[in-house]
Amino acid sequence: MEVLKDYPKEFAKLFRPSFNYLFKINMKFLADDKGFVRKYWRYSYIIPCLMINYVTQIWNLANMMSKGKIFEIAYLLPPCLVSTQAILKTIVLVPKTHLLTNIISELGTLWRARGLTETQNNAKDLLLKRMNFCNGVSYWVGIIGTTQYLSTPLVETLVRQLVLKQDCELLLPLDCSYPFNVTGWPVYIAVYGFQVYSMTLCVSVYVGSELIMITLCALLGVEFTLLCEDLLHVTTNNKGKREKLGNGKERMTLNDVVKRHQKLCVLSKKLEEAFNQMIFVDLMFVGLTTCFFRYAAQYSRGPTYMANNYVAVISSLVYVLYLCYYGELLMGASVRIGDMAYHSSWYRGDKRYQKTILIIILRSQTPCCLTSMKYAPVTLNMFTKVMSSTWSYFSLMNTVYGDN
Repeated sequence: MEVLKDYPKEFAKLFRPSFNYLFKINMKFLADDKGFVRKYWRYSYIIPCLMINYVTQIWNLANMMSKGKIFEIAYLLPPCLVSTQAILKTIVLVPKTHLLTNIISELGTLWRARGLTETQNNAKDLLLKRMNFCNGVSYWVGIIGTTQYLSTPLVETLVRQLVLKQDCELLLPLDCSYPFNVTGWPVYIAVYGFQVYSMTLCVSVYVGSELIMITLCALLGVEFTLLCEDLLHVTTNNKGKREKLGNGKERMTLNDVVKRHQKLCVLSKKLEEAFNQMIFVDLMFVGLTTCFFRYAAQYSRGPTYMANNYVAVISSLVYVLYLCYYGELLMGASVRIGDMAYHSSWYRGDKRYQKTILIIILRSQTPCCLTSMKYAPVTLNMFTKVMSSTWSYFSLMNTVYGDN
């Protein structure tokens, strides 16, 4: 991508999946040189499309409720929940575009592609392979799942009406209420295209926001991991000069480590500020969304629709798992800084050196982490709680709706 050309290839590659999604919703980063109108004019039609799509879904749910069709509401609710999340994420993230641009830029400046030890290179390569795999899986699951979900009704309609010559209704991917009847092929194609475009926008902001948050969290975790190794082998002289190690490599001084540690802590705080509200939205909706997609899959009208809903269930949980895993990585690596400081050769340094090591240890006792509304830290323990609450919701739904 053009906006990432000034950064190392391994660094830029990790942002391509999230940027590809978010550019569709006009969330552009590293593009502060553009004017206000040029940067935001696409929202003049993106926001109306999202709102019209959302209002027509809510209108349809209200009509169902007024008719007493309570059990059908549970089947129609999943796309509405995804649209709600997408709108909330857009509201949260658009004002944070400049902050995220700043984080990406500073992290790209700190990123090290050379001058690492063999241990650091091995650790970095392993973590980058996992990140590329996670991003690739998330990217293609989002594309394939969305395409299948949105195209299935059209394929079924075409096959039943044009091939099998059956007299069936014109099926749409979303159940919405419009102030006109969707009859005739021209109106049907126009409405279908509108729904596909609107839901593509929703999925783009839903998946893209998750990917960029996970990528930034993972990259910070990698930087903390590399810094742990630097601290273990830091030179104990206080002359501010690095020791040559051969092959063009140098041993960092304690001042270098402290400065880098401070920058990473500041970036972690900025990242938490940018995403703590969005994490709260994720955790608030993931249990309900997963349960209603599971319900829709259980009572779907065919194997294709069942597969569509199960893909949505898996992808919803996988995004939360990735986030919690890399949140755990970030927290663990930031805490491990203190352990590495203790295991370094601090006893060979002078009093000032030892005091600096003590300050590093004290700072590491307050871990850097992502949180939900500055309250609950994002770790694998949170994922187990999400799974537990999701199972509770599903058990409740089976009790209420199972016999019907």
